[in-house]
Amino acid sequence: MTSRFNLITGLSVFALFAAGAALPALAQGQDARKDAAEATKQANAALLRQLPFQDTTDFQNAKKGFIAALPAK
Repeated sequence: MTSRFNLITGLSVFALFAAGAALPALAQGQDARKDAAEATKQANAALLRQLPFQDTTDFQNAKKGFIAALPAK
């Protein structure tokens, strides 16, 4: 009786695990992306106008002292 209970419990746990693992795969078939709201577009545009993209000092400083990239594995 105990081994039968263990088998049923084990199969139940396996079924729950298998069902949970399959859900993300099912969701991948649907494209849930949406366009940004108008308020978000306006906020992003306003920030884009404020940022100093012509100032590349940070990029130049980040490259100082660079010797080489790490070897690929």
